Amino acid sequence: MIETQRTEFHSHDIELGYRYDDGAVVPDGTAPPPRDPMGFEYRPTTRPGHRLPHVWLNHGGRRVSTHDLVDKRGFVLMTDPSGTAWTAAASAVAEGLRIPLRTVTIGENGEYTDPDGAWARLSQLDRGGAVLVRPDHHVAYRSTSPVPDAENALLRALSAVLARLPEPVG
Repeated sequence: MIETQRTEFHSHDIELGYRYDDGAVVPDGTAPPPRDPMGFEYRPTTRPGHRLPHVWLNHGGRRVSTHDLVDKRGFVLMTDPSGTAWTAAASAVAEGLRIPLRTVTIGENGEYTDPDGAWARLSQLDRGGAVLVRPDHHVAYRSTSPVPDAENALLRALSAVLARLPEPVG
C-alpha cells in the first residue's frame, strides 16, 4: 500500500520545487532545472521564481538555515563579502523605496560562514553576485556575477517585483 502512495509521500520536487515563471520575479534568462515527472527528485536552485535552497550556515557559533534569514516583513539580499556594491545598493534602494531590505553576506569573512561549501555550490553565484529573496522564500532576482551599477540593477529589479505583487486585502 505504501509503495502505491510513493508520490504522495516523496513528492519533494512537487512541493519544494514549485516555481513561479512570471509575476513578482525578474527572469535571468536561464533554463529551469530538469524536473522529475513523478516529483521525487528535488534540485535546489537560486533561479528566479524558485524557492530559496535550504543550507546550513554558521553565525556567531550557531547553526542557522538560509530560510531563517528571510523575514516575512521584507526582502533579503544575499551576497558574499566581495559584494560590497550590492550592500551599498541595498541600503540606498531600501531607503528610496521605503521598504524593508536586509543584506546578508555569506562566505569566508562574511557575516555568515558556509562551513561545508553548500551555499557556494547551490547559490550558483560567482564572487560578487547576489540573490534577492522575497518574504515568501522565493527568489525574486539573481545576478550571478557583479554588475557595473548594482544600485540601478537592484532598483529596477525591486521596482519590477513590487509592481507585480498583489494589493493587500482589507
